[in-house]
Amino acid sequence: MEPKYFESKKTTESINTPDKTNAMLFAAINLDISRKHPDYPAVVMANELLGGGAFLSSRIPQRLRENEGMSYGAGSFLDVQYKYNTGNWGVYAFFNPLYKGRLDSVLHQEVDKAIKSGFTQDELSKSIKSWEEQNRTSLGDNGNLAGIIRSFLQNDRDLLQYTEFENKIKALKLDAVNNALRKYFDKSKLVMVYGGDFEKGKATDAKTDKKGF
Repeated sequence: MEPKYFESKKTTESINTPDKTNAMLFAAINLDISRKHPDYPAVVMANELLGGGAFLSSRIPQRLRENEGMSYGAGSFLDVQYKYNTGNWGVYAFFNPLYKGRLDSVLHQEVDKAIKSGFTQDELSKSIKSWEEQNRTSLGDNGNLAGIIRSFLQNDRDLLQYTEFENKIKALKLDAVNNALRKYFDKSKLVMVYGGDFEKGKATDAKTDKKGF
């Protein structure tokens, strides 16, 4: 069955899971874009900078884990089809359920900051370098290499396009990446789902927010 894009609508759900030690956030936006779209390389790099890339060059894990100390793991993800204009872009976090309110606030702050002020040239340069190194390393993994070849065969693609895409990433300009973030990461379409034992920690959560970490 051919996948089809549909517009997601902003909503936030909280699922209580009694007696679970850890909590999780999963949030996503549906995208009307394919890997063949001219904006795709810029979207890939915007995702790398937001939270999908290396720890030292991604804002969400830096803020939530390193600076705030409230998440065991956090970041962003991007999944886009090649043949069809459909995909999703989102964020995730694993955390102590006591920190739900604060994590939600900080995550929104970080995304809003990126959309409003954009990324810096220094961030982009480091992220492109990190992406290149990770890409080269992944080609040394036989399983990953086989997966790439299979994907190209399934989509009737020439393997030369792999190198072409790398060159497009290396040639990216800062404005293109910032514009891609603002164009496609539309918070008015963000679906957020929290899961955790939030009822048990409500009273403690309020005290923690007042005292800080």
